[in-house]
Amino acid sequence: MKLRGQDIFRLSCITLLWLALCYLVVSTQRFNLRVAFILVASGIIIFVPLYKKYIRSKDHDNSKSSDR
Repeated sequence: MKLRGQDIFRLSCITLLWLALCYLVVSTQRFNLRVAFILVASGIIIFVPLYKKYIRSKDHDNSKSSDR
Protein backbone atom coordinates (compact mmCIF):
# COMPACT_ATOMS: atom_id res chain seq x y z
CA MET A 1 0.00 0.00 0.00
CA LYS A 2 2.96 2.29 -0.53
CA LEU A 3 1.95 5.31 -2.57
CA ARG A 4 4.49 7.06 -4.75
CA GLY A 5 5.23 10.74 -4.27
CA GLN A 6 3.29 11.80 -7.34
CA ASP A 7 0.23 9.85 -6.18
CA ILE A 8 0.31 11.54 -2.79
CA PHE A 9 0.68 14.95 -4.44
CA ARG A 10 -2.20 14.22 -6.82
CA LEU A 11 -4.49 13.04 -4.03
CA SER A 12 -3.64 16.02 -1.84
CA CYS A 13 -4.32 18.48 -4.68
CA ILE A 14 -7.70 16.89 -5.39
CA THR A 15 -8.55 16.93 -1.68
CA LEU A 16 -7.58 20.58 -1.28
CA LEU A 17 -9.56 21.56 -4.37
CA TRP A 18 -12.61 19.64 -3.09
CA LEU A 19 -12.31 21.31 0.32
CA ALA A 20 -12.07 24.74 -1.31
CA LEU A 21 -15.17 24.07 -3.40
CA CYS A 22 -17.02 22.80 -0.32
CA TYR A 23 -16.07 25.99 1.48
CA LEU A 24 -17.44 28.06 -1.40
CA VAL A 25 -20.73 26.15 -1.35
CA VAL A 26 -21.11 26.48 2.41
CA SER A 27 -20.12 30.14 2.54
CA THR A 28 -22.44 31.27 -0.25
CA GLN A 29 -25.56 29.39 0.88
CA ARG A 30 -27.33 28.81 4.14
CA PHE A 31 -26.32 25.39 5.50
CA ASN A 32 -29.25 22.97 5.38
CA LEU A 33 -29.89 19.33 4.56
CA ARG A 34 -29.67 19.94 0.81
CA VAL A 35 -26.19 21.46 1.12
CA ALA A 36 -25.07 18.64 3.41
CA PHE A 37 -26.32 16.09 0.88
CA ILE A 38 -24.44 17.87 -1.92
CA LEU A 39 -21.21 17.79 0.09
CA VAL A 40 -21.54 14.12 1.03
CA ALA A 41 -22.54 13.07 -2.49
CA SER A 42 -19.67 15.00 -4.06
CA GLY A 43 -17.24 13.46 -1.59
CA ILE A 44 -18.45 9.98 -2.50
CA ILE A 45 -18.26 10.74 -6.22
CA ILE A 46 -14.72 12.12 -5.89
CA PHE A 47 -13.07 9.85 -3.34
CA VAL A 48 -14.54 6.37 -3.87
CA PRO A 49 -13.04 5.95 -7.38
CA LEU A 50 -9.72 7.31 -6.11
CA TYR A 51 -9.78 4.84 -3.24
CA LYS A 52 -10.52 2.00 -5.62
CA LYS A 53 -7.74 3.06 -7.98
CA TYR A 54 -4.92 3.85 -5.56
CA ILE A 55 -5.58 2.06 -2.29
CA ARG A 56 -7.64 -1.06 -2.96
CA SER A 57 -5.84 -2.01 -6.17
CA LYS A 58 -2.48 -1.88 -4.40
CA ASP A 59 -3.82 -4.07 -1.60
CA HIS A 60 -5.03 -6.64 -4.14
CA ASP A 61 -1.71 -6.52 -5.98
CA ASN A 62 0.17 -7.20 -2.75
CA SER A 63 -2.09 -10.09 -1.78
CA LYS A 64 -1.76 -11.67 -5.23
CA SER A 65 2.03 -11.50 -5.11
CA SER A 66 2.14 -12.97 -1.59
CA ASP A 67 -0.06 -15.92 -2.66
CA ARG A 68 2.61 -17.10 -5.10
